[in-house]
Amino acid sequence: MGSVLFATRPYDEVWIEHVAQEAGVSSALIYHYFGNKKTFVGEIVRRDSESFLRAITVDPALPPYEQFLTSLDAYLDHIEQHPHAYIAMTRGLTSTDPEVREILDSNRAVVTEHTLKRIVSGTPTPAQRMIARAWVVYIVDMCMAWLIDGIVDRAELRDLLIRSYDALSGVITDIGSA
Repeated sequence: MGSVLFATRPYDEVWIEHVAQEAGVSSALIYHYFGNKKTFVGEIVRRDSESFLRAITVDPALPPYEQFLTSLDAYLDHIEQHPHAYIAMTRGLTSTDPEVREILDSNRAVVTEHTLKRIVSGTPTPAQRMIARAWVVYIVDMCMAWLIDGIVDRAELRDLLIRSYDALSGVITDIGSA
């Protein structure tokens, strides 16, 4: 409920009373459990983040490229099934909130590490880590454009992300051998 409201309206336009009304509960109940809007939003982001990370976790016994493809499909499935949660989480709702920033940064770090483990054998260099993190931000931006603007269909988005991953793998490998 909260994800939908925060994904479709600016943060300052969503009141706990709106959330309570949509949920069919009293605002006092929400205040009792969360205290204030900031804490409520933090919990939404935390919950959506945990759900997202569970969804993209794959069998580590798979070959690295299969891990990537399986994880990518799970990623796209998850955001297609939960577009409001993804939009709300990605926008960071109150991205100036240190707790929310920490959750979002942690997500990016987890996805970056998964990406690097599939490409680099050994310890990644700082440059490899920087490029992988930039690629994760690229994925997020591409997926947001897909959800919000519908610029491409899912199959085309998937193809673009696979091609960019293949290019990323080449660049990261080249940097590691230089």
